[in-house]
Amino acid sequence: MRSSAQLLPAALLASVAVRTSDAFTIIPRNVHGTLTSSSTSALDGRKKGDLGKRVSVGGITTSSKSKSKNKNKKAKKNQQVVPATAVSSSLSAWASALKDEDGETASSAVATATASPSKSSTDDNDTSASFQPFEESTTLNKASAKKGSRRERSRLKETSDGLKQAKIDAALENITDLVQNNNLSIQDLLAQIKALTQLSAPNTLKAILNQNLKDYTLAWVGSDEAICHLGTGLHNVPLARLQDIFLTVGRDGSGESNTIRLMEVISILGPFPNVRNTLEGKITELKSTEGAMSGMPLKNDCVQICYETMFDGLGKEISAGTKDNLRFADLNIVFADDRVLVCVVPTDDGGGGGGGDVGFGFGEKGENVLLFLKEEDLELKLEELRVA
Repeated sequence: MRSSAQLLPAALLASVAVRTSDAFTIIPRNVHGTLTSSSTSALDGRKKGDLGKRVSVGGITTSSKSKSKNKNKKAKKNQQVVPATAVSSSLSAWASALKDEDGETASSAVATATASPSKSSTDDNDTSASFQPFEESTTLNKASAKKGSRRERSRLKETSDGLKQAKIDAALENITDLVQNNNLSIQDLLAQIKALTQLSAPNTLKAILNQNLKDYTLAWVGSDEAICHLGTGLHNVPLARLQDIFLTVGRDGSGESNTIRLMEVISILGPFPNVRNTLEGKITELKSTEGAMSGMPLKNDCVQICYETMFDGLGKEISAGTKDNLRFADLNIVFADDRVLVCVVPTDDGGGGGGGDVGFGFGEKGENVLLFLKEEDLELKLEELRVA
């Protein structure tokens, strides 16, 4: 047996390097000095200095790729994958405290904590969650304000219309009382009519002409010329006297609008029945103008009436036949309502809309004015006059 001291030189001489032209031939020896199987490694100078690292006691150890791959696989296998939701030390401490107090596992507490959103995302969600109702509430507030303003405007309009209607009612009541009085003051009546024309009517003449037929009766007229301008003028024949005039305007039974019918009831002196003359036609032109000056009618509707047919006292129809036989009549309507029509005969100086001290083209004593009031029951009235 050799001693350890004797084995040391042999270990140092475990290998002998023989230089060749391009490489070293490594002849390994075992610890007993015998030769082993030779292995040749070509070192091409680019890896000089690596030989000392690869020489070990007992022979040459070569670093194979398979071993490095295995080491890499083991390193990757042993490497721990850190979860995306890493748990901080303070969170672990909180989970441990929660386990001690409530008896719950730290893992469940950590899972609950990590599953919850972060503070920043929670703040963002809270901000967005609170912002959306803000927009909705703002929209609702605007809609409510708009709806409230609409209701307020509607309420104000109803109040304004109510006040206007009250003024019209008061003016019509005064006019009715005046025309029924035997001691009629023409100036007072004209003053009331002028006051009425300066009010805004809830209805318009255009609307009335497109509605169902409305009946009016002539309550007061300023002159015979005004009657003849609108009617037949047959009341001027000897022994004849005008009893009443009725005016009907609107849409007739056939659905045609802008129609007009004028009926004159004339009595004949002696044992003769009353006579009814009827003119029928249409309103062919309508031009509306607003009052240009203070103290003038608020609105003036200039119309042209075209009579196409006449029924005489015997009920015989007389048609115009040709265009030359049509009769036209111009008229200014300075106030139109369901209950009253204030008509003015135009004059050569453009009267009907203004001019003169009396104003509105009424004339000095109202000679151009025709005042029509609503007739509640036309058929009954015609029966009373024995001309139904």
